[in-house]
Amino acid sequence: MKKSIDGKALVYCDGAFNTPNGKTAHGLVRFTERYDIVGVIDANYAGRDAGEVLDGKPSGIPVFATID
Repeated sequence: MKKSIDGKALVYCDGAFNTPNGKTAHGLVRFTERYDIVGVIDANYAGRDAGEVLDGKPSGIPVFATID
């Protein structure tokens, strides 16, 4: 696991994760070294791996339906 600079982050992108409107979320899942991304919230992809949704490769970042 990479060490993050500014802590952990949960990315809220409900209904927009795998769309052009989710560009910031895409960048956080794919490239950030600033945060340890612990999950993405998007009910459309709940239960899947965020990396697989975007690029077909697992990232270890789960997608959740809600913040609960």
